[in-house]
Amino acid sequence: MVSLDKFPLGCKGVVDSLDLSDEAFRRVAAFGLIPGSRFSLTRSAPFGGPLVLEVGSTRFLLRRSLAGLIQRVGNWPGLTVELTSARLLLGGKMVELVDLPGVNDLTGYSDDEAVVRDVLMSTAFDAAILVLNAAQLDRQLPLALQVLASGLPAVVVLNMADEARLLGITLDLEVLRQRLGVPVVLVSAKRMEGWPVLMDALNRQAATDAAASHAQLDRVPETQDAIMQARALLDGCWNLPAVLPEGMTEKVDGWLMHSWLGLPLFFACMAVLFNLTYQIGTPLQGLVGDGLDWFKTAALQQWLAPLPAIVQSLLLEGVWQGVSTVLTFAPILFVFFILMAMVEDSGYLARAAYLTDAFMARLGLDGRGFVMQLMGFGCNVPAILGTRVMRERKQRLLTMLIIPFSLCSARLQVVVFFAGILFTPQQAPWVLLLLYLLSFVVAIFTAWVFKHRYHGNEAFLLEVPP
Repeated sequence: MVSLDKFPLGCKGVVDSLDLSDEAFRRVAAFGLIPGSRFSLTRSAPFGGPLVLEVGSTRFLLRRSLAGLIQRVGNWPGLTVELTSARLLLGGKMVELVDLPGVNDLTGYSDDEAVVRDVLMSTAFDAAILVLNAAQLDRQLPLALQVLASGLPAVVVLNMADEARLLGITLDLEVLRQRLGVPVVLVSAKRMEGWPVLMDALNRQAATDAAASHAQLDRVPETQDAIMQARALLDGCWNLPAVLPEGMTEKVDGWLMHSWLGLPLFFACMAVLFNLTYQIGTPLQGLVGDGLDWFKTAALQQWLAPLPAIVQSLLLEGVWQGVSTVLTFAPILFVFFILMAMVEDSGYLARAAYLTDAFMARLGLDGRGFVMQLMGFGCNVPAILGTRVMRERKQRLLTMLIIPFSLCSARLQVVVFFAGILFTPQQAPWVLLLLYLLSFVVAIFTAWVFKHRYHGNEAFLLEVPP
C-alpha cells in the first residue's frame, strides 16, 4: 500500500481506504473520492503544496496532510451563504423559487449545509428542483438521492449537456428517469438547449395539488451510503469514457499551474489587474469628483444659503465632504469588482490557491487566504468581502484579521506624501519597499500568533474549474 502523497505523478490507481474524520470524509466523498474510486494524480504544487487529482471528469485540489491518509491499490497505464428568491408563473399559478446555497451533502456541518438543513426543516415546500452537472453526475447524484429520500417531490435538471457531449459521456435519460422515479430533464443553460422540455416539466409539477411538506431529514442516507446507491443507479445509464479528451484548459494549466512559472505568472496577472483598475477607475473617479463639486457649487450652496454660517459649514464641509469622498471611490471599487469577478469566473483564483497553499497552511490558513491578502493591497474592503468564499467561520475571521495590514492604495498615498517630505528622493523608494515588506511580515506574524485561537478544521478541498 502506498499513501497518496507518495504516489508518483502521472500514474493512476484505486482508493483502498480513507482514514479521515467524519467531516473530512464528507468533503472528500463529495468529490467522488471513496474506497473503490479510480483516480489520476496529475500535478503537485511546489514546496509540499496540494495535489491535483482527477476522479472521473472532476479535477480538484487535495492538501498533502489528507493525501497521506488515503491508501490506494493498483497501478496500471492508460487508466482526474446566501438565499435568493424569485416569483414565477408556473402551472397557472404564481410560485416562489428559493435558491439555496450549493452543497454536496445534507449530513455535513459547514455553514452552507447547516443553512440548507435549517431551511428544509423549517419551511414547507411543494417540490425541489435539483440542478446537477451532467458531466459530474457520479459525484452530484448522491445529494439528489438524499433529497429524494427526505420525501420532497422533485424535478432533476441535468445541466451542462454540451460539456458532457464534449467529454464523450453517454446518458440514457429514460432509464435514469425510471430508476429515480421523478422527472429528469437534460439542458444546457449556456446554449438554452432543452428549455421547452424543462418548462413543461416545471409546469406539470407546479400544477399538482399535493400539499407542501417539510423534508424528513432523519430519513436521509449517510454520505457513503448515498454514493454507493448513486453508483448502482448510474450503472449502465451514465458512462464516462476511459480516457477523457485533453482540451484547451489542460494546456493552459500546464503554464498557470507550473511548479516554478505559476507564481510569477500569477503576480504578473495581478499586477495587470491592479494597473487596469486604476487606469480605468481614476479617470472615472475624476469625473465623479467634478460632478459632485459642481452639484455642491450649483445647488447645495444655493439651497443652504439661508442657514447660519456654522450650519452651512457643518453640512458642506463636514457631512457633504464625507459623503462625496466616499462616492469618489465608487468608480475604482466598481472597476475592481468587475475585473475581479472576471478573474474568479475564469477559475484562476483556485489555481493561485493551489500554488500558495503550502506556505499559508503553516499560518493556519489555506491558499485562498493569500489571494485575499494580495487583493488587500488594492483595497482592503473588497478583499474582506471576498472572504465569503471560505466555508468555515474561524478561517474567515483569521483571514479578515490580517487583511488590514495590507498597504492599500488609500494609505499608500499618505505614505508617499510623508516619504517625500521626510526622506531624500534616493531614500524614499526604499522606504516604500520596506513598508510593503513590513506589512507582509506583520500580517504573517499576526496569523502565526492567532492561528491556534482561530484554528479551523476545514479540509482544504477545492474543485479546479474548467
